[in-house]
Amino acid sequence: MAFLATCAGLRCSELRVLQGLHLARAGWILVSAEMAKGGRERWIPVMVDLAPIVDEIRDTTGHEDFVLPATSWVESDRGLVPVERPERPCDRKTIWRTTKRIGRRAGIGTDVHPHQLRHAFADRVTRMAGLHAAQALLGHASIQTTEAYLTKPSPDELVEAMAKVTITGGEPCAGAGVSSRLEEDRCRERACVRQGGRGGE
Repeated sequence: MAFLATCAGLRCSELRVLQGLHLARAGWILVSAEMAKGGRERWIPVMVDLAPIVDEIRDTTGHEDFVLPATSWVESDRGLVPVERPERPCDRKTIWRTTKRIGRRAGIGTDVHPHQLRHAFADRVTRMAGLHAAQALLGHASIQTTEAYLTKPSPDELVEAMAKVTITGGEPCAGAGVSSRLEEDRCRERACVRQGGRGGE
């Protein structure tokens, strides 16, 4: 559940109704029109982190079975026991409760909900593959919707980005230490001007 949301960017509503048939093509996850928001079908390539999970699903889930099946409680010699019902999808609340439980187990201080995992996917893909790739993989009609998912760049990321930027076509800056060296140079220039001014009087 967590891997499919974080590594494929699936919505909670898409996770619920994901079936074996949606993973039938090796290396891909199909979000078909009837399960996708706005009926926007999309194909999601399986990233390397998700590949073992998808392989396991393909080996153990029937074509028409749901990847996250419903559970029924059945009376047995040991009392009530949970039994998976692969012909029925799990409840939406099950996904929310499970995600919160995973978040707590990971030591995250606040409650985690399924859509936050989709946001994490959006942020990572945008940083590594670009905004337009993220828009297509998330199934957004508007790129503005994708932009709203993103976190602001950190100071270190801004420094790294600016290290590749140049206006005059010369060598780009080398990083964070550049600003302090420039300031030192300006201070020396101002000191020289003041000294020169006094000497001219």
